[in-house]
Amino acid sequence: MGGLEKFVSPGQKVLLKPDLMFDYPAGSTLTTDPEFIAATARLIAAAGAHVVVGDSPFVIHSSDGQFWRITGMAPVAKREAIELVSFEMAGSHAVAIDTRVYYISRVVMEADVVVSLPILKPDSDFGFAGGIRNMFGALPGFQKGRLYKKAANSRELARVLVDVFSAVRPALTIMQIPANDHPDPTVTGFVMASADAVALDSVITETLGMNPEKIHTTRLASDAGLGIGWIEAVRIEGEPLDALRSRLPLTSVRGRAAVLRGITRGMVEPYVWMKSRVDEELCDGCGACVSFCPTNALRFERGSSCPTIKADLCIHCWAGYTNCPVEAIHIEQSKWTRRLFCQSAANPV
Repeated sequence: MGGLEKFVSPGQKVLLKPDLMFDYPAGSTLTTDPEFIAATARLIAAAGAHVVVGDSPFVIHSSDGQFWRITGMAPVAKREAIELVSFEMAGSHAVAIDTRVYYISRVVMEADVVVSLPILKPDSDFGFAGGIRNMFGALPGFQKGRLYKKAANSRELARVLVDVFSAVRPALTIMQIPANDHPDPTVTGFVMASADAVALDSVITETLGMNPEKIHTTRLASDAGLGIGWIEAVRIEGEPLDALRSRLPLTSVRGRAAVLRGITRGMVEPYVWMKSRVDEELCDGCGACVSFCPTNALRFERGSSCPTIKADLCIHCWAGYTNCPVEAIHIEQSKWTRRLFCQSAANPV
């Protein structure tokens, strides 16, 4: 592909965006492996760029430190001197796409180069989670959960994912493909990479025996001119696809998507929520949360020294929560939210 110097230059700030959207522990094969992230960081640092690592999980933690410890990134970052950044604490920037508005972390928008590091894994809507879907984590906080549960079907969800991908197109996507659950213990995982995440997802679908035209994310991104969506136009280097198919035991669960989506919309949605609350006894009225709120949902009403939250404007980006110096903002979540999106109860620190 021409080497990393084709994608990064000395002095640039490079954001590594792994798939850490759930707080599964390292080695789960459902989140990007910390050692894979570290190996990529070393290569980019050797090219003279400044590396930072960040992602935004569906979950809420008492601190960023807790999340980095659960996912195994904290000890790796300390060993490698990698800077870990909070998408929530940095605040967000509004991006309008047609009539839709998304609030994307300033960390992502202000990076000179974004390198995406997804891990191939099953997905109930599209059969697999790939390069396009990984950029969904550019939305800080529980925006992702709100958009996910509002999507009436997989096509609507794909439109959201492609919108976000179009706003934050990575310069390079390097996908970790684990050999999880393979019946042959001698089979190892491998890596696929491309400057075109749409083309990469197309190759993945072909390798998995799926039709790229039937994968909504790939088709919509290709139709929008965001990448190559047909495998005939992609030049493939390295091992031939036929040799890789036997090393991909990934089981598609796409067939259950319609049922799961119907249950989510019709039965679960009213019970899936997160709410921010200001503790008036702890609040000192400094206004830090107000200054970071992108929608003016946090505001000082006339005559009040403690900010209030306009629920209809709150997008649950958690900027106020992460930036409150006295921890006066609390996040309340329903039992169903924890069951659907949060794994920390099963993975105590």
